[in-house]
Amino acid sequence: MTLLAAADAIWKTAASFGAPVGTVSYTVVFFIFGTLLSSTLFSLSELMYITPYATYTTLGSAYVDPAVGYIMGLNYLLQVGWETAGELLGVVIYIGYWDKDMTRGRMGMYIGIITAVCIVVNVGRFKGSPYLQRTLDASKLLLVICMFIFCVVVTTKNRPSHGWVAPHGKYYRTEPFNNHFSGVVTPRALSRFLGFWAVWAKCMYAYSGLEGFPGLPRADGFKSDPRMLRTNLIGPAKTMWFRICLTYVVVIVTYCLNISMHSTWLLGPNKPPRDTPTAPVYVAIAHMAGVKGLAHLVNAVVLTNGLVATILNMGSTARAFNYVLDSTFNRLSEKASVDGAEPDPAGAAPVPLPKIVQLAFPRLGGWLGTNDLPIGGLLVGIGFAALSFIALDHGLNQCFLWFTGLSGTSSIVLWAAINLCYVRARKALILRGVRGKVKLPLQHHMQPFLAYFCIPFFTIIFLFNGFWVWIPKFEGVQFVMSYLTFPYTIIPYILYKLWWRTRVVDLRQINFGACARGLLHSEKKPSVVVDNTGVDPAMVVDAGVINEKKKKKVTTRRVPVPSDTSDSSPLASSPSASDLA
Repeated sequence: MTLLAAADAIWKTAASFGAPVGTVSYTVVFFIFGTLLSSTLFSLSELMYITPYATYTTLGSAYVDPAVGYIMGLNYLLQVGWETAGELLGVVIYIGYWDKDMTRGRMGMYIGIITAVCIVVNVGRFKGSPYLQRTLDASKLLLVICMFIFCVVVTTKNRPSHGWVAPHGKYYRTEPFNNHFSGVVTPRALSRFLGFWAVWAKCMYAYSGLEGFPGLPRADGFKSDPRMLRTNLIGPAKTMWFRICLTYVVVIVTYCLNISMHSTWLLGPNKPPRDTPTAPVYVAIAHMAGVKGLAHLVNAVVLTNGLVATILNMGSTARAFNYVLDSTFNRLSEKASVDGAEPDPAGAAPVPLPKIVQLAFPRLGGWLGTNDLPIGGLLVGIGFAALSFIALDHGLNQCFLWFTGLSGTSSIVLWAAINLCYVRARKALILRGVRGKVKLPLQHHMQPFLAYFCIPFFTIIFLFNGFWVWIPKFEGVQFVMSYLTFPYTIIPYILYKLWWRTRVVDLRQINFGACARGLLHSEKKPSVVVDNTGVDPAMVVDAGVINEKKKKKVTTRRVPVPSDTSDSSPLASSPSASDLA
């Protein structure tokens, strides 16, 4: 969703502050933010290589605290939920390129039809959906390449017959920074700093959802072999920076070369219900350059991919809802943190739940549809989609800003928690001497320094993302929507801690086999490879690469795992059968 996300970030900032934030600010911030997020996702890849098939809930529970795991699962649920509503409104925005006189009635009709299509696709069973998704992914990649070439051409070639004057990169010279932030900040240095910081706060949504990068954990888990998952993680993880950071920077550069941030194509008419940008930025560039056929083609491709993203987000919301139920009421997260280890003597017994809660919530989570999609979770996804109807009263642009902002803040909480999990997992590996014995194939040369930097930096962005609500005067509604993520992160965390009385997991009690969920999908008796090095062979590359400085002769044999297996190596080789039940 690179085209959608990057364009949305430009729209949001330009529309929110009434002045261009600056082309240089955009390029620099997207480059730095992309680098930090790439390192975060690389850390997540390392965690997934060590403990494959883990969900966000089990990662946080096993490495930090069951309450942190619950918050990670909850924020993932809310992130995909808010993104469902935001993407749905985005599709309506792209329809507005063709329906230029959209009324409130037609807007409500479009929202209802898109919601119905999402429900039908998620409830039904469509065998060709994976091939359709691959085709759409290929179309997006081809579109980005073609539009990049097109933008490079039109930025240097005039088309007098169509009224197009080649900018020759003048917007990088005339609009590098924001010298009049919100029209009231007079000191130029302060205005430029606020505009620069606004890009950090607003580009969260542009990068949100990348924690579901292919090969990384989603709430629905994986169904393939654990060794195949580890093999498939190595390639995408090592090219993460090129795939994410450079792609976004290239898109932003092509935007800033060809279109001014004062353009009405970005701001749109400020009257409801058309108080919104009229088209994606690439569509605007093609239209202004006089290639209207290409503009219609680009809008159709972006609209189709936006619709598919809405459908997938609704399904992800349904599955994430089930895992939040598990971590809250069935205490799967607390079990995962002490799998095969002695119970924490400092932790008191949890208070039992009321009888009606014990009966209602497991049934709600176990109600599955024809394609094993949780019906209870699907109802939650439909509820998020139904929130899009408030755009009939508050306007498309305003509601789009609300939903995408909430999705971005939930993502940044998740990113900070991922780095925290990585730091603690790395410390646990060092305590057990694993990093000195085994050369892991996924080791970032800038870690753990980037992880230590990302935790406070993402926290600062989360706390100050809504600073602009005080300029020029305080706006109560905008303040609530900017900081709504804060109470539904802190309050559930405190309530979970008080109810279950959990504590931070001791580094010596972390069991790296606790998060392995791949055997849940296997009907065969699990087996483990035992060697004389005391190191889990699954931690090594397929050929069993051992650090050359400490070569040891390895003899392996396969033995079945008994139901009451205990740790026989520095790492837990496999989860016990009772925990897999």
